[in-house]
Amino acid sequence: PAVFDNAAFVTMGDWVQYKYVGVPGHEPDMAVAQSQFDGVNKAMEYVAAATPGGASYSNEGNYFEPNWQSEFWGTNYPRLLRIKKKYDPTNLFRVHHGVGSEDVSA
Repeated sequence: PAVFDNAAFVTMGDWVQYKYVGVPGHEPDMAVAQSQFDGVNKAMEYVAAATPGGASYSNEGNYFEPNWQSEFWGTNYPRLLRIKKKYDPTNLFRVHHGVGSEDVSA
């Protein structure tokens, strides 16, 4: 799909690649997995109803990613950082690997 200039996750526009680590001898219970999948989808219906036009939760990133600025935010990071510094100059609102979180995402 096309990626618009306002997309924060520009790197997700042309591809999506998920990486999951398997542990032999600990195969998933597919019935339980399906039940959990159904539960998440049902919960997201409520989120979608409460947030028209913006119901998504993307958090499959590597907590220890050393190049998180470019890997998570792509070419938009410098612009997002300028915006962040303008509207949150004291960096009150921050999360691990969020824009402007260099001091807490080492």
